[in-house]
Amino acid sequence: MKHGLLVGCVGLLVGIAVVGCKKTTCEKYADMEVKCGGIPEKEADLTRALAKGMCSESPPAGAESMSSMIKQEAACAEKTSDCAAYKTCVDAVKLPETK
Repeated sequence: MKHGLLVGCVGLLVGIAVVGCKKTTCEKYADMEVKCGGIPEKEADLTRALAKGMCSESPPAGAESMSSMIKQEAACAEKTSDCAAYKTCVDAVKLPETK
């Protein structure tokens, strides 16, 4: 009986850990920017941090259209982990017209 209970508890903990480790949309976006952008290895961590920050932060006044574009590109990263499909999706995103 103890063995069955232990296995059930371990399975529950593993299930919780997997759910807790799911990447956010902005983390996926940052990863795809590095993976698909030809970023040199020495610049990968900085590029990842900048991309994640630009995706996550509220835009400063006047940068709303750029933020909107980044959010749309992040949605592309949410849809695929393939660089060709990601690039096709990102290329279809247009910078909104400014007034």
